[in-house]
Amino acid sequence: MSRSRADTLEAAGIVVGCAILVALPMGALFGIYQDGFFLSWWLSLLALTPGTILGFVAVSDSRLTYTHVWRFGVTHWITAVLLWQGLGIEDGQETLALASWGGAFVVGIVVAAASWWLPKLRK
Repeated sequence: MSRSRADTLEAAGIVVGCAILVALPMGALFGIYQDGFFLSWWLSLLALTPGTILGFVAVSDSRLTYTHVWRFGVTHWITAVLLWQGLGIEDGQETLALASWGGAFVVGIVVAAASWWLPKLRK
């Protein structure tokens, strides 16, 4: 079956949106390992890869929607920022930064999974 141009553009937007949403907290995490404002090209590529893969999954699988990715990405980003600010993480505290990023990742997964399971439980 052939896709219309609008469907193709929507799918591309979902993939790009997923890549950006998932890369935000990952890019910040990689930023503690680099002195400059911008990440190197290979760290940028590494930060964009999981979200890009997730975007293709969201486009091809109806069970994972862009809303789930949105909830994961935003929750993960906000939680990571709040943890880093609350814990006062600075350069040289990579282990603490990684641990708090991992905790934020888990919170993002829980929020995304809850948004997937709650409508099923209400039925």
